[in-house]
Amino acid sequence: MTKNNMKKIFYVFLLLILSISLSGCFIMDSDGNIARNNILKLIGFIESDKKEDINNLFSVNKKKEIDNLDTEIDDLCEYYKGKYELISANGLESYDPINNGKITKYFKMFYNIFTTEEKYHFSILWYIKDDYDSNNIGIWSIFVERYDNNDIQAPIDSWNLGITLL
Repeated sequence: MTKNNMKKIFYVFLLLILSISLSGCFIMDSDGNIARNNILKLIGFIESDKKEDINNLFSVNKKKEIDNLDTEIDDLCEYYKGKYELISANGLESYDPINNGKITKYFKMFYNIFTTEEKYHFSILWYIKDDYDSNNIGIWSIFVERYDNNDIQAPIDSWNLGITLL
């Protein structure tokens, strides 16, 4: 085999490896990245006081069951102080049961948010996909609590619909 043929084979092989590696980046995002992008979107809306955008993040079906979502969003925007500086994942549980080929996927997301003024724990139940009913997609529940370095996040025994400030 000549040196030129070996170079050609090497470049074809390299091109093949790069193509396979890069194609995976564009096909599927990891659960962690999806969850992080979602929490950052929510935080951005809170900090910008974009209450209608926060409302639009909630599941259409669940909004019908929450009597005072607009008031809860107002309270959340008032409760949250400062500008986001750091986010720390405190846990992510992903559920995606498949029944008869249909998927319902949701996250239980737990984040510590550090702002210029406060520290917060955010616990969020967020549906990402529902082949049975697309109106279930979105936020179902948000728990937010302030804490200092010695506090431990309150456990979530059951998820209340809407926004709960602790």
